[in-house]
Amino acid sequence: MSKRAKIIAVVAVVALTYTLIASRSNSGDTEQDST
Repeated sequence: MSKRAKIIAVVAVVALTYTLIASRSNSGDTEQDST
């Protein structure tokens, strides 16, 4: 359970961070480029 929980936590954190960075980068890049 410890291993599974650790893996799930890591995956969740990575997914959240990746989504946040991608969304921010995409939004900022697109908006800045458009403007």
